[in-house]
Amino acid sequence: MKATAGGIGLAIVATVGLGLSLTSADGDAAPRDVASEVAATAPTTAPTPSLPPSASPSVSPFVPSTGVAVQLNFSAPGVLTAILVKVGDHVTKGQALASVDSSAAQIAVTSAQASADKAKAALAMLTQGLTSQEQAQLSQGDAQATAAVANAQQALADAQAQADQDAATQTSLLSAAEQALSDAEAQANQDATDSAHQVTAAQAQLAADEAQTPPDQVKIAADTAAVTAAQDSQTTTALRDAQQVHMATAGVTNTENSGAATALHDAQAIHQAQSALSSQQQQLAATKAADAVRTEPPRATALDNARDDVTAAQAQLQSAELALSATTLRAPANGVISAINGDVGELLSGNGGAAFMTLEEPGSG
Repeated sequence: MKATAGGIGLAIVATVGLGLSLTSADGDAAPRDVASEVAATAPTTAPTPSLPPSASPSVSPFVPSTGVAVQLNFSAPGVLTAILVKVGDHVTKGQALASVDSSAAQIAVTSAQASADKAKAALAMLTQGLTSQEQAQLSQGDAQATAAVANAQQALADAQAQADQDAATQTSLLSAAEQALSDAEAQANQDATDSAHQVTAAQAQLAADEAQTPPDQVKIAADTAAVTAAQDSQTTTALRDAQQVHMATAGVTNTENSGAATALHDAQAIHQAQSALSSQQQQLAATKAADAVRTEPPRATALDNARDDVTAAQAQLQSAELALSATTLRAPANGVISAINGDVGELLSGNGGAAFMTLEEPGSG
């Protein structure tokens, strides 16, 4: 769209970042030290979107003049999203005239704000030290690590005490089993001696009766039966004693095996307790080392770097806010819109291209 209005005397071309040139109607140049005027009127700090409209950075500072027209452009290329005035409208200084797509600029501001917040937080951590809550957390962590070491030490002591008790118990059981075997063997020997004496005595009585003249067959028969009975008793007793000795021997073997298994189990328990204690001691040392690092005063170089990061992040944020503000074109002075060159949705070239809008400042005569 191209809309114009007549009656323009002098023309002023004004774009962001460029100087101003004045051209009279008959073509004679009227040189002015515009750069110094711009520098004198420019703000000392970069404006942000929250500044009043009169401080808009979308155009260069306007040098008041009588009966001039200001040609306006956006400071950077962009897609036109809104035209807020029409040809012939009277506008006031700072009034919004048009805008281009600001989505990318808004994203840049959000990202720059996050970076600035992060840099400030990092500096605060260095300068402010630990909060009371963080200090309490460190103390709690130390206490927990110390308690874990104490518990591990107690577990090791318990395992060693259990091993000592089991060893004493197994020694007592083995001693009892060995005593039972010894008793069984002694009983077997005694029974063997007694049985042999009984057999020998029965055989001697039989021989004596058989030597009698005439022999007494009744006695001989009785003696023969006595010898047989003594021999049978000897065999039975020997078998019983052998079984007792075998059972006692098995008891000793079982007790020894049980003692070995118990000793192995106790040794494993002690080893595990020792490993747990070592791990907890290492964890306690690591916790104390980490606490020492967190509570150590920051070095001067770290503080300088953090402050530099904050300064750089704030500068980046100001630049992004300036770019966002520049997506809105504002009137540099009171006047009347005399021309609009563009439609919503059109890609504008920004500075260096054809003027998008012309503002005519009313003359005094």
